[in-house]
Amino acid sequence: MSIENFYYLNILGEIKSLYFPLGPNGNGLFCRYDIVTGDDWELISGTKTGITQCANGSRFSDEIVFNMPIECTFKSTNIYGWPQIIFSIYGKNLWGSEVNVGYARMHTCFITNEKRKTEPLIIRAPIIIPKATNFWSSLINMITDRNPELRDPKILADGTKTKNLFTFSNGGEVIVSLECIAKGTDKLDFDH
Repeated sequence: MSIENFYYLNILGEIKSLYFPLGPNGNGLFCRYDIVTGDDWELISGTKTGITQCANGSRFSDEIVFNMPIECTFKSTNIYGWPQIIFSIYGKNLWGSEVNVGYARMHTCFITNEKRKTEPLIIRAPIIIPKATNFWSSLINMITDRNPELRDPKILADGTKTKNLFTFSNGGEVIVSLECIAKGTDKLDFDH
């Protein structure tokens, strides 16, 4: 009988909503997510990327509900490069153009549901909004009602690459409900 030298991680959950304490900055909001992993992680089932439906905020509520399901299974040999979810939030500006509203980043659960024996974990990832670094860019952004955008939002998964690259302001939260199920970690002596 051979011992497998890898384990499986099943991630289940949903993007519940976006919360903006000062109200959403735009209409027709939607969220794109990308699951970023290390080199040793292999996607077995599900998808690493997805887009929610468009939703409009209410003037009586600071929350925009999506209830977008997330489900994927990975196979890996170690914990380096643990899955992270990068959110890119878009909406329509005053001119009716689709613009970036902000980004958010979070790690998936480190503790599986077998250990917690509770309901899914609710994670609140802060939404960060890139800001221009000089006066002229700020002026152009104000006139066009556009925020600076990242060419590749996956760069947020590596904190060393984004250090001192640009400035951010806090703009709210992405609320996510997640469950993780691991199989095979006991054979590799991982204490989860």
